[in-house]
Amino acid sequence: MIERLKQVLSVCLMLNLICPQYSFAEKKIIHVKVKRSEIMERGLQTIKKEKKENYQKESKKAELPPPPPPEASVKSKLNFLGAVYKPFEEGQCVDISVAHEDAQGKSAPAPEDILVELSGAGEDGAFYGILDMSCSGKTLTEIKIGKDTNSNGFKYKKASAGKVTLSAKAKNLKGVLEISKDVDVKAASVKSKLNFLGAVYKPFEEGQCVDISVAHEDAQGKSAPAPEDILVELSGAGEDGAFYGILDMSCSGKTLTEIKIGKDTNSNGFKYKKASAGKVTLSAKAKNLKGVLGISKDAQVTAKPVSFGISGNIILESGNEKLPVPKAQVAYEGPENGSTTSDDKGFYSITVSKKGKYSIYVKDSQIGSSDKKSIAIDNNKDVQLDLIMPDEEIEIEVKYDKK
Repeated sequence: MIERLKQVLSVCLMLNLICPQYSFAEKKIIHVKVKRSEIMERGLQTIKKEKKENYQKESKKAELPPPPPPEASVKSKLNFLGAVYKPFEEGQCVDISVAHEDAQGKSAPAPEDILVELSGAGEDGAFYGILDMSCSGKTLTEIKIGKDTNSNGFKYKKASAGKVTLSAKAKNLKGVLEISKDVDVKAASVKSKLNFLGAVYKPFEEGQCVDISVAHEDAQGKSAPAPEDILVELSGAGEDGAFYGILDMSCSGKTLTEIKIGKDTNSNGFKYKKASAGKVTLSAKAKNLKGVLGISKDAQVTAKPVSFGISGNIILESGNEKLPVPKAQVAYEGPENGSTTSDDKGFYSITVSKKGKYSIYVKDSQIGSSDKKSIAIDNNKDVQLDLIMPDEEIEIEVKYDKK
């Protein structure tokens, strides 16, 4: 059989004939690089077989015809209209519409109801119904462009400045190209500002219940009525400080963190008290209205003056009798120096503000002076000290006329 095959092939070759039933595929040679260590480890024949199979797989892939181009699927598209094309301010409630257009970008009625999904409002931004003029009601995530209508609108508001990318896409209809648009939200321009009035402008004592007001002013600093209710957030009272209602005369009731400046009014007040001395930075800012500049003011709370009382009676002790010494001059010496006069019943009273050791004595009286008595003021309590004058002989001066 093999001999017969060889003879047929020889005749085909000699006559330059094609013998398809006995043809052999053309041999192709490829050259690949292999490390010697890999040949020793895996064997030359194994590597050749593996490379051959890989090459044949890649060759088959290359021979596959490219897939036909997909048929155009975009039949129409969405577009934004309105506030997205120019910067607007934080807190501003703006109008935006989603329009339906044909593939060439011309306004076109929707072939059926299109549910449009809205996204990209930002962390502190939201979409609202087109009739929500203040952007304060229920938020939404989709609108509907009705059949045979060209567009529908919504409101949008973002609380802080920054860039967002708003997007709209058709949820229920294929072949409608979605739209995304970068939008710049600017910081609100200053239209008016808040200011403090009252006790913040001069030091007040710890524990004192003081009056402070928040005033609304125009951009030039002149008192102006609020364009709408302004919710004013108060802060900075300090660890042992608090804000109270304006009618809480003793600062002992319910504390508060905000007040309201009513529409068309210029200010509102509150009470403030701090238990200890120190500096605090009181602040007020508008919570619900953009473009109103807040106010911060350092307030100095001073220590309450400390006073200590030293009092007693000046007594002449004569045997068993104790007689008051009226109108006596009583002196004190120590951290503070001074004097006072006893009343008609011999009672004296001294007030000092510094602690320490004091000497108290009768400096002058109708019966002379007394010895000094020492007393220590080392706490916040008043002390009593009677000055006892013994009934002893004293030298007096007597003037008379010579004859």
